[in-house]
Amino acid sequence: MMRRNDVRTLLFAAGILAMGAQAQTQPARTLFRTSVMLSNLSNPTQIAFMPDGRLYLLSKDGTIKIVDPKDNSTTPAATLKVSNVREDGLHGIALDPDFATNHHLYLLFGTLTPSQANVVARFTAQASGVIDVNSRKDVLTVPYSITSSDEHNTGDLAMAANGDLYVGLADNTNNFFSGPTLGFSPRDPARQNFDAQRSAANSMDLRGKVLRIHPLPFADTESPAQGVGTTYSVPAGNLFAPGTAKTRPEIYAMGLRHPFRVTVDAKTGWLFWAEPGPNAPADDPNQGPRGYDEVNIAKTAGYYGWPYCVGNNFCYKSYNYSTNVGGAVYDPQSLHNTSSNNTGITDLPPARPALIWYPYNSTGTAFPTFGSGTTNTSMLGQVYNFDASIASPNKIPRYYDHHLFIFDFARSLIHAVQLDDTGGVAAVVRFWDQTTANPINNPIDMKVGPDGALYFLGWGDNGSYPANAGHGNLVKMDYTGPVDAVLPQDKIVARVHSNWSLLAPGAAWHPPLHALRAEAFDMRGRLAWSWKAGSAQAPATVTSPLRVRAVLP
Repeated sequence: MMRRNDVRTLLFAAGILAMGAQAQTQPARTLFRTSVMLSNLSNPTQIAFMPDGRLYLLSKDGTIKIVDPKDNSTTPAATLKVSNVREDGLHGIALDPDFATNHHLYLLFGTLTPSQANVVARFTAQASGVIDVNSRKDVLTVPYSITSSDEHNTGDLAMAANGDLYVGLADNTNNFFSGPTLGFSPRDPARQNFDAQRSAANSMDLRGKVLRIHPLPFADTESPAQGVGTTYSVPAGNLFAPGTAKTRPEIYAMGLRHPFRVTVDAKTGWLFWAEPGPNAPADDPNQGPRGYDEVNIAKTAGYYGWPYCVGNNFCYKSYNYSTNVGGAVYDPQSLHNTSSNNTGITDLPPARPALIWYPYNSTGTAFPTFGSGTTNTSMLGQVYNFDASIASPNKIPRYYDHHLFIFDFARSLIHAVQLDDTGGVAAVVRFWDQTTANPINNPIDMKVGPDGALYFLGWGDNGSYPANAGHGNLVKMDYTGPVDAVLPQDKIVARVHSNWSLLAPGAAWHPPLHALRAEAFDMRGRLAWSWKAGSAQAPATVTSPLRVRAVLP
């Protein structure tokens, strides 16, 4: 029998990264079919599926439509009064896990009155899906500076199966667009709107974070004051325990620049988010690293470095903005927020590196598949978990089981990230790009539908708001290749265990000591033979590799 390391080596060589009963090679792009469901959309921002298969479609200006994929018909659902200044608007939606019975959903949007803020509010939908705008119940309000010159004032929502609500919020800090600091980390205490230490690195500020809260149930006739114990509770395990001096207990992930897209893997409960990075095109000896866009994972609460580090913990130098002279390089394991704008703790938790990072060009990067471009805008969709129970023959194939779909808004690139059982990156494969017949222009959101297809929301090819008005679209992508074999759940390989081995062509299999029975599967997951203790030796000669599972007492 092969040793475990030999099995892993052969699996990697075959393109099966120890991850699942999936095809050996990536399915050809020609086997995927795209269909434009809606076009001429103006500034669309997000989609969310309802339990009955219809979906909500959000637009930046506060309008919400219901889309029925059966005939692509649309119905008005609501029009909210939101701030529509620059980046701001209606950006996040999450349905309550019990939406089918309580009809509650949560929206994230900007407001200018009574004060400038981003608001998480609960709304109640009618049986038809139409949202009652008068049912608004504010759960959490986060003060923001929202003017025509302010940046990074958007965010996103994601709901876990247990009802925990994740709230991604940008750092509300301006980029440097001129001078020697062009494109580098903004940490100027003399100019608050150019100091991310006041927000992302401030443990008393909710901006530049992913929050984790648990909305509390209350009647539609009630309007409780916002806060812990009234509109939401704080789950155990956030970054700071309730009562910790100079901290907010809602904070789960800290030190973020712009978590514009947030998702929770339904299978593992892991949190993922994407962050567009700063736009410095090259390293600078006086300041530090070039800009990197990121994709991040949090299995537990943590600090992610911004504004002191970026990417794979590439850290900036301390910098004197009066003399334009750089100092020592920040230590990601020993960061201290000494800004006069900081109202939180001084000594910060150790910085975690990004899961994936990439610059404007591919030179010297760990992920050359992203190529080069004049700009980046990292975003993500969801983790695809293959569901054999979905009847559609056109669902995305098993090859992409437990892959995180990520995309770049500016480059219209879509990648699938294969995750190992620890949340690490096993592989990053290019899934779709502009060289393919591609109706997905500037993708801004992606969801997995109840039919196992992928649904992409395209912002439009005219770029920034509001120039792209009428250029957005909603695109469905499904699969037309061979139908995957349906396996009983207990026969789907999640990872290579000690009681699994790979039987190479012509090799002999010998049962492990005390084995009760064994089953062999081909690379499509089909049963080749079975064996039980006391029977004759299993077949030794095969024409293709088999995975053999021995069941031990």
